[in-house]
Amino acid sequence: MNSPQSPVFWTPGAWLRSLSHLILWAGVVIVMGPVMREVMPAVRGLEYRLLAGLSLFLGLALLALVLHELGHYLAARWQGCRVLSVHLGPVDLRPQRGRWQFRWVGSASWLSGAVMALPRMDKPFRTQMLWYVSGGSLAGLLVGALAAWAGWAGGDADWAGVLTGFGVINVLIGAANLLPLGPMTDGTQLVRLLKGMDLGQPGMEAIELNMRAMEGQTADEMPEHLMEGLERESPPMALWFRTFAALNRQDWDAVQAQSDCLDAWEASLGRSSRPAWAVFIGVLRGEMRFVRGLQGAGFVPEKDDALRREICRLRPGVEDRHLALVHALAGDTVKRDNALERAERESEFNPDPASRKTEQRLRNLVRNLPIAERAA
Repeated sequence: MNSPQSPVFWTPGAWLRSLSHLILWAGVVIVMGPVMREVMPAVRGLEYRLLAGLSLFLGLALLALVLHELGHYLAARWQGCRVLSVHLGPVDLRPQRGRWQFRWVGSASWLSGAVMALPRMDKPFRTQMLWYVSGGSLAGLLVGALAAWAGWAGGDADWAGVLTGFGVINVLIGAANLLPLGPMTDGTQLVRLLKGMDLGQPGMEAIELNMRAMEGQTADEMPEHLMEGLERESPPMALWFRTFAALNRQDWDAVQAQSDCLDAWEASLGRSSRPAWAVFIGVLRGEMRFVRGLQGAGFVPEKDDALRREICRLRPGVEDRHLALVHALAGDTVKRDNALERAERESEFNPDPASRKTEQRLRNLVRNLPIAERAA
């Protein structure tokens, strides 16, 4: 059960959220007029001057958003955190070993952004998190102050007004993100950290397990007390770790037990929430089919192209490993070996060392499958 006394579960009350939103929108209303007055001289003489001014304002806001997320990214990297993904409006970037994966998410808001990162196990958790969470606002406040000063120093020049407006927008975004506007905002995370949120507390199991995975600890090597805590706090994530623990141990009965748990959990999901879990479920379903294929029941890879692409982004090398099993079951050693080679190359791009170890073990199972018996 969640412990309301734990800083991990602190959330702003309704009155604090309302006050924070009131401050935010009051700030937007107060600064928008002066900012527009500052930037309008830069579009002097243009046709549709008001539209051009609004476009310039929105462009500056988007640039400030990019700067905010860049602050999070640089602070995380400076502290040694492992960056998992960067979202900038409809642009989704996922760093992998030696490359970045790009995806366009047309349904995402242009005025949104997020940087997901995990701290390291060998450095103080709270120090890393404080810098990572506050990095966006610190960058915005610093650059905003410098831009506003440069604009003031520029006097009556048209570009000076643009710099001043850009500075004010950055300061507003930086300050707004320090407000506890909701359960996952920077401001709320900062309050939790200042109240003492740290590893070892109830509710921190998922973060610590993922941190350990990024250090190369596979699911079957995780401390049992963390797995038990995860089952209490986040049953779906416990299902994920238990399944991959069973895969690493080659405990096929345990995989089947998790398959039954997945059936029950998926049946409990509401229709509206299922799309958000589609990739999560798709990965687990694919591995459960993979195990049945190893046991001789046949294997059919994922047929949904969109889902398959998302799974490949999350776990590079999985698709070719699955194809290798298909070829192994058909008795074609040449195609099997070619698919395994592709899977190995692709898996090396996975930034998660625990996943790379798991993939190697599962590829070896396909490689060692008795072809003659299966082909017969």
